[in-house]
Amino acid sequence: ASYLIVVVKKLSNAVLKAVGAGGINILSNNKAPAGQIIEHPHIHIVPRFSDDNLSEWQSHKYKVGEKEKYVEKIKSSII
Repeated sequence: ASYLIVVVKKLSNAVLKAVGAGGINILSNNKAPAGQIIEHPHIHIVPRFSDDNLSEWQSHKYKVGEKEKYVEKIKSSII
């Protein structure tokens, strides 16, 4: 997995330079509800520009104690 991060960073920097983008989104869609169409692991490197009109990830405000509940559920699901 660490080699994958190194490669993605290298490719991202090359994309930034090649297309003159101001930023990059790196993402992986996992499972159909997240938008995965191709059934094998892959990573998207998306160049971003200040005027590209692509939406940004909208943060979510948790109710008091809700975040901690999810943290505990996630911890207990790690094998």
